[in-house]
Amino acid sequence: LDLVSVVTDNGCVLLTGHVSDESLIQDVEKIAWSIPGVKIVDNNINIGQTSLGQTMKDAYITSACRTALIGTENIKSLNIKIKTMLNTVYLSGVVQSSEELNIVIDTIKQIQGVKKVVSYISVKNGK
Repeated sequence: LDLVSVVTDNGCVLLTGHVSDESLIQDVEKIAWSIPGVKIVDNNINIGQTSLGQTMKDAYITSACRTALIGTENIKSLNIKIKTMLNTVYLSGVVQSSEELNIVIDTIKQIQGVKKVVSYISVKNGK
């Protein structure tokens, strides 16, 4: 079963998932680049299947990240999208300042099971 997830934010396209054939990875990326306004395509699609256990672990990490951000003072968590794939957390959205961005990333890095944090978060007005 081929499964691809697409998250877009401010011209950035994040592709994650699993497919059965290398050519499908290239096809999906080509489609993403063909959309007007796309500035970045981060293709993290893998060949093969993910185990049910890994899928559940990724869902747990995403939930734990969301919960941690909701409980963190001075973070507008509704402005942040979170996607986890193979224990790597991908963040996108907008924050009010570079300080808020640093707090978000530091908070996510402390979540059990997170191996890596990839941020596509932009700072509003470049502050």
